[in-house]
Amino acid sequence: MLARPFGLRGLLLVALAAGLPGLAPDPLAAAAELTIGSPAPALEIEHWFHDKEPITAFDPDKVYVIEFWATWCGPCIGSIPHLSELQARHEDDLVVIGVSKEDVATIETFLERENDGTTFDEITSGYWLTTDPDGSTSEDYMRAAGQGGIPTAFVVGKTGEIEWIGHPMRIDQPIAQILAGEWDREAYAREMAEEQMVQRRFQAIARKLRSNEYSEALVMLDELLGQVESEEIKRGLASARERIAREAEEYAAQAATRGMDLDQQQEAVSGLLEMAFLLEAGRREEAADLIDGLLDTIQNTTIRELLEDARQRLKAEPDQR
Repeated sequence: MLARPFGLRGLLLVALAAGLPGLAPDPLAAAAELTIGSPAPALEIEHWFHDKEPITAFDPDKVYVIEFWATWCGPCIGSIPHLSELQARHEDDLVVIGVSKEDVATIETFLERENDGTTFDEITSGYWLTTDPDGSTSEDYMRAAGQGGIPTAFVVGKTGEIEWIGHPMRIDQPIAQILAGEWDREAYAREMAEEQMVQRRFQAIARKLRSNEYSEALVMLDELLGQVESEEIKRGLASARERIAREAEEYAAQAATRGMDLDQQQEAVSGLLEMAFLLEAGRREEAADLIDGLLDTIQNTTIRELLEDARQRLKAEPDQR
């Protein structure tokens, strides 16, 4: 099976566990100009570390990984040892290029940090670490491809075209297949297009959920389930549907409770007004009976406390008749 770029099922479940508002794909994805099979933009990167020779053209005998990262990004830092190992494993056939857009001083300070006793300067020395403060390379790749989060890696094949886009920790299988000439680019492009479609559609579903329109959200999700082909995506969406259905039931129960509380509040207010009229007319026993009747029917704790306080005051006050 082809490696997936977004781990959609995981995204859905994590977002659902957090209440869904986090599942909001980058709006640029709908109008991506750079996609699978597109010619890779030329590299015009400002600063290259470790005295590496700048790469401005793609060698047709090599495969390239262009990974976008930042020193403040935890997952990016976590991917660095993996990229270093990947470069060492495919030393003759692969070129790994890490691209930040921070200033040089920030990168140099970061390289002094240690990871398991080894500085990042040493860890990254095996591949091409760079920074492009004007952001032009990020514009050419990330923005053009509609990618909003880092780390994101682009694989450029020997034809100079984009073969894969995704998280660098999921890159091993695509790289192995691309280097072996076994990569099915068209199949992967279809899968990626489907996942992007699902992400866009789920954004609309998330908006419905944020406004508590659960019925509409479930209808939209059912329509989406009927359109996707990937079994993995279907499993993810089915899990999402189960969670949304449970949340819909909980919301309906809470709404019923809120409605009951409102009815009881109205009943209590009406009763207290009637009690005031009875007291004004000197009909204290009837007023007391009215409060007892309200206490028999009202369950809301706050309202009951108010009524009980009124009853105690009524008993404590002397009869004015």
